[in-house]
Amino acid sequence: MFITKLHVHEHDQPGWWVLDAELVWRTPFEMWHVPKGFVTDFGSIPPLFRILPSFSPSGVSAKAATLHDFHYAVQVLERRAADDLFFRALLASGTNLPAAQLFWCGVRIGGWLAWWKRRKEN
Repeated sequence: MFITKLHVHEHDQPGWWVLDAELVWRTPFEMWHVPKGFVTDFGSIPPLFRILPSFSPSGVSAKAATLHDFHYAVQVLERRAADDLFFRALLASGTNLPAAQLFWCGVRIGGWLAWWKRRKEN
């Protein structure tokens, strides 16, 4: 579960956000810290889906998407583990199961491009 709130301000580049404070996810078995200053787009959600409340980039999925973006950026987990963490974070944040499953399918199908782009940068 997330033990901190999401505090952000809009980046100079539209559609991107900057963390004003650390975002922390903790379970009995793991703890992840997304640092202050990290830049996120709250998930690359296709415009068609953005009209649905569960898929609003700044909605209930924002924390989970930020955690997922961070893991794609630093790549300390395998991609599948990062996507599975995203799924668990979505559910813990209140995303309903069908929406969480669609998010997970979306990152499994389309996330490889962002993953490999980041891998080349690292």
